[in-house]
Amino acid sequence: MYKPQQGDKFASRYAQKGVIGSILPEDELPRTEHGIMPDIIVNPHAFPSRMTVGHLIEMYVDKYMVIDPQKFGTFFNASIESNDIKYFLSTFIKSEIPIIENMIDPNTEINIGSVFVGQPTEGKANNGGLRIGEMERDALIAHGANAILKDMFRNNADIMEIKYCNTCHSIIFLKKIK
Repeated sequence: MYKPQQGDKFASRYAQKGVIGSILPEDELPRTEHGIMPDIIVNPHAFPSRMTVGHLIEMYVDKYMVIDPQKFGTFFNASIESNDIKYFLSTFIKSEIPIIENMIDPNTEINIGSVFVGQPTEGKANNGGLRIGEMERDALIAHGANAILKDMFRNNADIMEIKYCNTCHSIIFLKKIK
């Protein structure tokens, strides 16, 4: 089994990533008034700046499940088989919305990327545009740049009128709304 060491990089399902800054001996670790030592110390600025509050909530739920597993069944006492995981995924995680697993046309095996999703090409070399992500949007909101936000997200957005068929689960792009 690999023993983590200083400099190792870790990542979570919520795209939280970090590097081990130091590994301290037990006698140097901080303790609560009841003598409890932390397993890991995380910078509290990691959550609000990256807006991954779901990660924090999951950590609290995980701790609760370890403290009182009987409320959640005997999952922690049972062995986990791959069939159990497949059963869980097929039974409890269902969606009525079809999921596109890749963007390759199965008949021609050609990538149908930007034509399929209706997004502009990426990068200056391809005459593409710049993507305004969540963090950029939030920065504009924080600075009160309402006119820029309205122009980018309403006036210049690539809004499409579509129809969705509940029978065959097809999406038909009708026209771009200006």
